[in-house]
Amino acid sequence: MVISRHKSYALLKLRLPRRPEQGDKVITLELQLVGDARDRALSLPKSLVDWQLDGSRTDQSDPSESVDLGGTPRVSIGRWRVPASDVGLPFDPKFVDFSWNQLLPPLVGPIVHLMSGLLSYFRENLGDGFSDSLSQVALPTRVARSLKTVLSGVLGDREPLWLQIAQPSGNLSIIPWESMLQENLERPILRLSPLALAPLSSRGMQEVVMCISSPGTVVPARRLRELVLAVSEELPSGSRLHIFSDGQHFPGLKQTLPTRALETSLILYDPAQSPSPSSQPAEANEYDPETKRRWTKWMRTELGGIGVDMFHFIVPASRFLGSPRLRFAREPQSKGSDKSTTRLVSSQELGDFLTGLGAWSVVFSSPFHRSRFGIQLFADQLAALRPGPLAVHDAENDQGNMALRQVYRFLLRSADEPPRGQAISLYYHPSWLGTETVIFKDAELRGAYNRARERCRSIVDLPGPAPSWVTSRQRFLEEVVSGYMDREPQSDLESAALRGLRRALDDLSESLPSVSESPAKERN
Repeated sequence: MVISRHKSYALLKLRLPRRPEQGDKVITLELQLVGDARDRALSLPKSLVDWQLDGSRTDQSDPSESVDLGGTPRVSIGRWRVPASDVGLPFDPKFVDFSWNQLLPPLVGPIVHLMSGLLSYFRENLGDGFSDSLSQVALPTRVARSLKTVLSGVLGDREPLWLQIAQPSGNLSIIPWESMLQENLERPILRLSPLALAPLSSRGMQEVVMCISSPGTVVPARRLRELVLAVSEELPSGSRLHIFSDGQHFPGLKQTLPTRALETSLILYDPAQSPSPSSQPAEANEYDPETKRRWTKWMRTELGGIGVDMFHFIVPASRFLGSPRLRFAREPQSKGSDKSTTRLVSSQELGDFLTGLGAWSVVFSSPFHRSRFGIQLFADQLAALRPGPLAVHDAENDQGNMALRQVYRFLLRSADEPPRGQAISLYYHPSWLGTETVIFKDAELRGAYNRARERCRSIVDLPGPAPSWVTSRQRFLEEVVSGYMDREPQSDLESAALRGLRRALDDLSESLPSVSESPAKERN
């Protein structure tokens, strides 16, 4: 099946009340249709759409919500206001997004260190109950029935429904919308990436890095083996999977992974070769800058300057001071299960690292169900920072890793149908499928960006892995250009910034060697 390439898709927008009244715990679902789907919807009988659970229409959308998306008209044909209690949420979606930073002064290092044990207790021991509560949520039958009826009249059976979570989102992103909707709609569900610019990616073999760490809990070696082999078997011929794990999981991986694969497509790095902590002061902790660099320094050194196409993290996550954090073992060599030896990584830190190595896509596998929602929050933040596909995989609920395999097939274009299933949450964009045109407000910026992109493309498409200095520049360009492509300058200062960006893009194009000047790439 090939997804329709004309400009036609359906978008379900989820938002919290803009001016909530006291006690108002409501989620608004708004169905918007674009292109041919919009035209077909206009001929549907209004009786097919339930506008609101109480039978009345909601207020009209803000002007910003009715602006054409990518130059293609859209129409809102249905809105439902759903009380959080009807969905079965165990929390108020507006106010659960609480930050300790609102109460603590800026200099909180010592206090944070003292609180870490207590916070660790709460996130580990209360996480299961919260996760179990979220697994019981369900969409009200009337809303589900209305959505299914309308979508069946305007979309093909295998065309996806896109989810857009409006800001401020509170905790809407951690609600398992995919499982709620797929159970009723029986079609792929994709989350709309906030950034529309498609990342430049390699067309053939891929360099994929898998990072494994789970301080305080051991992921069974057999389960890790299954995940590693599921990924490696979906990669194009000639690809390599680089595996970096902490000392706690390295022995099991070395013992269970196939010897033949370790000699060819799989590269398992020994954490004993990572930077030693012995030279660091005794008081160094997870807030020390050098401590934060040990994992990244190890990976950069071992990769030897090659660009990475995709990253796959099998790492837990939890909230810390109101924000989601990935939790690594503090030292890659760590073999213990002490929860206090945890290295916390923010979405901004990880995004900078991914950009520095040139990764165009990232996948997170939650090693335990209780950490899925922390990872979902983390992924939601990361998706807003950098363009590119991003997937969250619930490893515990993916029988045979079929959903994970579907994600890799889709991302690597060996399958046209988006993944479906309750174990996957995928951030993507219609423009990457060809169902929407990306519009640059400034034609000169578009031209400058396309020239720089094609120069990078000429190097990336050479045989062998691309150098990270090329791919990281391309990722940086995509992040910067994404902030300017869809807006017009509102001041002289913004106009000057736009001119400077166009000049920088031209300078970059000239600084990159042409194909004839580039040496053939070879594997390290």
